[in-house]
Amino acid sequence: MKSVFIGERTFKIYGVSYLKNSVSQSDYTYIADNRLVDNMKKTILCFLLIMLTLICCIECSQSASYKVLEAGGYDSVVNANHKAEFDNFLNTSVEKSVETQRSFQINDKKYDVSYQNTTESYMYNASRDNYISDNALISVNKATGSIDTYYESIMDASEYTVGSVYSEEALVQTAQDYLKKYIDDISGYQMIGSKSRTVAKTIKCYEFEFARFVGDVETYDKAYIGVTEYGTVIDHLFVGLGEMADAKPISDNELELIRKSVDAKLSDIYDSVKDKYSVTYEIDKPILTKIYDGSTILEYGISVNFKSVSGTDVLKSEHLTLIVYVDD
Repeated sequence: MKSVFIGERTFKIYGVSYLKNSVSQSDYTYIADNRLVDNMKKTILCFLLIMLTLICCIECSQSASYKVLEAGGYDSVVNANHKAEFDNFLNTSVEKSVETQRSFQINDKKYDVSYQNTTESYMYNASRDNYISDNALISVNKATGSIDTYYESIMDASEYTVGSVYSEEALVQTAQDYLKKYIDDISGYQMIGSKSRTVAKTIKCYEFEFARFVGDVETYDKAYIGVTEYGTVIDHLFVGLGEMADAKPISDNELELIRKSVDAKLSDIYDSVKDKYSVTYEIDKPILTKIYDGSTILEYGISVNFKSVSGTDVLKSEHLTLIVYVDD
């Protein structure tokens, strides 16, 4: 067996000492093979540790909770653990700097109106100057300049009974065409409701409600458009119109985690009264809303029903709103 000179040092491998001229080529092969096996073991172990870390991270993210806040203005009929943690304010004021008399041209009609007040809410760009006349209400968005509210009280039916009565389907199309005057692309909006009323004693008027959806989640970006049975638009109300066009979708997994956090918040509020009442919840579908500081929240409207556990049939109910911030 051919020996390979490796110098004057003594090498100790697995407890065996080797002097110079005593290590053969085959011994080197044995040592190299073992080192290769050791390196492979280290590589596999490192890979397994990385995978374990990733799995832990995923599990942590899946079990993450969202902070849920209770909005002000809640009912309180059973002395539960309520806290006003989010200010869903609506303020009204009279501003001296606002022009007191204005004229507006809407749907080929002129309206001369007088300033009444200014309202401001927790929603984004929701400060409006409100003007009234004998038969009209007009609200102008202070940030965008758009007419967010237009309402005409029809007194003379003869002006609006010209032509044939339209089908409801045709009136929906009229409302959609009207919305296009204010929003270039209305493909993100869905009609989520309609109701009818009678104006000027004889004219049937439909109110169609459109909401923008982000994925499967309804947003506060809405339009309410009133159209008479003769195809004339007589009023509209815009709330956050166009403000949610760039909102990011919320995944089903995130919605599930948020709902668990909402359930936990409800337990925190009502566990203290469950010795006296059985408590049930009716939770509305959440509304994605942009608020005054540019943040995005989910709003949950919740009706809470109580029944006494003492055997009596006394029923009580209250309503509250829970808020969840969903920004990254």
